[in-house]
Amino acid sequence: MSTVLPTSQPGIQSKKSISAVTDTYSPPANRFKAAHFIQSLGFATQGISFVFKTERNFRTHSVLAVLVLLSGLALHLHLWEWGIISVCIGLMLAMELFNTALEHAVDLMVGNLYHEKAKRAKDAAAGACLAMAVCVSLAGLCIFVPHVVQCLHGLSVHHLA
Repeated sequence: MSTVLPTSQPGIQSKKSISAVTDTYSPPANRFKAAHFIQSLGFATQGISFVFKTERNFRTHSVLAVLVLLSGLALHLHLWEWGIISVCIGLMLAMELFNTALEHAVDLMVGNLYHEKAKRAKDAAAGACLAMAVCVSLAGLCIFVPHVVQCLHGLSVHHLA
């Protein structure tokens, strides 16, 4: 198959086969594409570190996650409860990471200009974080309240004796 390709001289075109062009063409290296798995882990770590340093909500959720983990250790959660807690923590932190990524992508597209659709996209992402936080909190309450009640009941029984 032949195609007409532009040349360096204006008004002059050359006929070459596409295979000849594609055989010699190599796309430029993407400096954001990981060459191997370890490098991709490094990029992911940089992303998490950046979000931790710059986003208050991510730091808040991280601190709450540590408190939940410590509380779970103190209350001797069951294995299945640890599974639910782990998934909830992972989903909440991932949601915050996605929210930050979307906010930066929108900011990149609109720059310093105000655009109603950009605002709606950012608000929707923030709403998704809020919805996830509510669901995760409810799941946490379902797991922790019975353990706390049991501990308080145990304390009051021992205190009376």
